[in-house]
Order: sequence, then C-alpha cells, then structure tokens
Amino acid sequence: MLSIGIAIALTLVGQDQSKSPAAKVLIEKMMNRYYSAQTLTGTIKLTVSTEAGSASLDTVLQYERPAKLYIRQQKNVANPDPGQPSKWLVTSDGTTFSYDIPNHKYESAPGLRLAEPVSNPRVKTVHTVATIYSAASKSIGDRSMPLDIAISGRDDLLYRRAQWLTFKVIGNKEVAGRPVSLVGGDYRPYAGAEAIGKYQMAITPEGDLLQYVEETNVAVGEGGNAQTVRITSQWDVNLVVGGKVDPGLFKVVLR
Repeated sequence: MLSIGIAIALTLVGQDQSKSPAAKVLIEKMMNRYYSAQTLTGTIKLTVSTEAGSASLDTVLQYERPAKLYIRQQKNVANPDPGQPSKWLVTSDGTTFSYDIPNHKYESAPGLRLAEPVSNPRVKTVHTVATIYSAASKSIGDRSMPLDIAISGRDDLLYRRAQWLTFKVIGNKEVAGRPVSLVGGDYRPYAGAEAIGKYQMAITPEGDLLQYVEETNVAVGEGGNAQTVRITSQWDVNLVVGGKVDPGLFKVVLR
C-alpha cells in the first residue's frame, strides 16, 4: 500500500506522460521525504541577482511534528529600512505559537508580535506545523518553494506543483559535495497561467533538495522607457531530515 506521502506526491505530479518519467520519480521521492519527516533542522539561503547587483536573506528552520516550529529569517543588509521589516521570527512550543505582525501592517506597530493557541476548542481547531506556518505566512520575509516543500502542507504542495508547467531531468552534477540530478522546466505563477520563466532544482538520490533556482523576466518602466530585467532567485538548501532539534528554540517569543 502506498504511504500517505507517496500518494500525495503522485497526485501532485500527475500522470502526464509528456513529462519526464525519470523527473517524476525524483519529485515523488523528494516530496515524500519531506512530507514524512517527523523532525527537520537546517538553513536556506536566498540570493536574488540582477545586472544591478544582488541581495540575500537567510532562513533557519527546525520543526518537530505535530506542532513545534521555529523559523527565523533575516535580510543581509548593512542599513535596513526602519519602515520595513528586515527580520522575522515564528515560534511554537506545541501549545502556543507566536509570530510578527503581518508585513503590510508593520509600519503601524513595528515589533508587535501575535500569539495563538495551538489547540482552540472554541473554533474546533488543532494546529499543526503546516497550519502554523500558513497562519504566519504573511509575517515572514521569504515564503519560498524550498520552505513550502520542507514543511509540506498539502495545499501548499498542490499550489507549488501547479507552478511547474513542465519537468524533465536536464543533467547531473555535484552540489555541496553531493551528487544530484537536475530537474527543470518552465515556471508559471499559478495553475492555468502562461510560463514566465524557468526553474531548476538539484535533488540527491535520497530525495534531499539541495538547491532551487528560478529565472524570470520582469518588465520595468512604462512606454518608451520600459525595459526587461532578468531576475535570478537561488535558494541554497541545507536541511537535515530527522535532524536533532534544539528544544530551546521552540520557546514562544512574545516580544
């Protein structure tokens, strides 16, 4: 019998034979690996590059299912804009979870943190790692493909799968000293949309995601001054499935 993780992976990848069967197997293995993880620890580094330069953001992540979570993110900037958030923190000790005020409300109350119970009998809700992450998703700096895959909320996986318009194995190489297969294709913002760029991910034989890259072209300016800017977003992933968590990081931070 198929595990729940594999069953979801099969649903996500689908049965379209026009897409590479070898890539399909790799994607299934990757998704099942993270979906089935009981604990996870590590980091993700985002680097966004254009011809004008680059910027980066670091994520530290750990969780212990069903409901203990720690996400810390910080922009790597020397002089952050005081009117915009540059660091974010989500914590859950399994009983209560806390997160920063949503980004679009930051100016009204910088530094404000919100707290909610993991179990709320009044509304018949019992949160999990995935639903805590979803509740705090507007209060972090980078909700990325690798982060969504690592946490593996079912709805998030369905949405992300739809962004891969095509997929095939495009090569092999080493990333961080480990052999990987490169899976890539056309990328779109949501199901039914046209492709707006390309993506590529590096997956180990065990199913670990080590790198994810998106390349998109964005129109900047209007009329005769309009120009196209190519944006490359690269996430370098160093996550350990089954990693030993630090219990102290799950402490609920309220201020």
